[in-house]
Amino acid sequence: MVVRVKDNQPTLHAALAGLCAAGCPFDSYETVDRGRHGRQEHRRVEVFDTAGQLDAPWQALVSCVARVSRLTYVKDTRSGLWPTREEVGYYPCQARHGAKVLGAAPSVRTGASRVCCRRTRKGVHDELTDRVDKLRER
Repeated sequence: MVVRVKDNQPTLHAALAGLCAAGCPFDSYETVDRGRHGRQEHRRVEVFDTAGQLDAPWQALVSCVARVSRLTYVKDTRSGLWPTREEVGYYPCQARHGAKVLGAAPSVRTGASRVCCRRTRKGVHDELTDRVDKLRER
């Protein structure tokens, strides 16, 4: 399962951001998408190992984290200029994958907050969702 951690999970978000800032990625991958209706998106996916670096409840659920940096140019049709938007997202993953595999996941490509990988069986997905919900209640 690949899940984007947003600001509504401040403790986990801060832990993942700190882990990525302090560590060195074990894999990275860059893409440029120029054919998106007046937008150009430059995306960099960096994958970091989380072994022994997260709190105990999260360590059992997360084996790696992908930091996705997006630089998007949006064409302004009136002025002809290309203003930019920058975004950084953190995507913990239960299985260790390379940057190219994680970068191809629908949630990482689109910025969606919660998408299950096709390889994950429904029962495993439900169990992990329940465990994450219980951790959120704490």
